Amino acid sequence: PLWVHNFTRDGRIVYITHDGSIYRTTRDFLSHERLGEYPLARLPNVFDVSPDGSQLALVHERHIWVMNLNGSGARQLTDSLTNESEPSWSPDGRYIGFIQGVFGTDLDTGTSTCREAFIVSASAALTAVPGPGATKIQTSGGVSLCSFSRFFVWR
Repeated sequence: PLWVHNFTRDGRIVYITHDGSIYRTTRDFLSHERLGEYPLARLPNVFDVSPDGSQLALVHERHIWVMNLNGSGARQLTDSLTNESEPSWSPDGRYIGFIQGVFGTDLDTGTSTCREAFIVSASAALTAVPGPGATKIQTSGGVSLCSFSRFFVWR
């Protein structure tokens, strides 16, 4: 049984099973190939496949991680004091966009909290968010983008 899945840019499906095996379907969807083993302690709830189909961006222990499609080379990409989620590769594969924070209302003050969008280089060393290597996405007026959606969209 599948645990989590996503599509490659060429339409194939990459999926991870409950036992941590990583698979990819063939282009005709008639069969699949086992690529490797998921190396981290907890299986991801969501991941994105790089445009060239060679890597995954995922959330592990509240932070963004990158690994090769076969499970090798897993490395933590971001570090912060709050949750990071919804990793998404840029169309050229050079950056990963993600959402940081928890949306809701502070029960003590009644103020709303905002989930903010950031991008980091996919090849960067461990990056503090916010920090010099993480770019906050802002509107043309300099106002931070507040995300209410669970989807990160590139244009």
